[in-house]
Amino acid sequence: MTQEAKNIRAAYMRAWRKKNPKKVKEYEIRHWERKAAEERRKRGADRLEAPQTAAEEAG
Repeated sequence: MTQEAKNIRAAYMRAWRKKNPKKVKEYEIRHWERKAAEERRKRGADRLEAPQTAAEEAG
């Protein structure tokens, strides 16, 4: 994409965000909720794959 096209897109998005603050807020919330869920899944998978220590085995 040319620099001119990037500048035009950025200007359009700034104007859109200014006109639609509620939508921007909703998108941000969904984005971070999705990231949090992804992190929870990742941590859950890490827990399942983690080897047990001797103390845990003795239990």
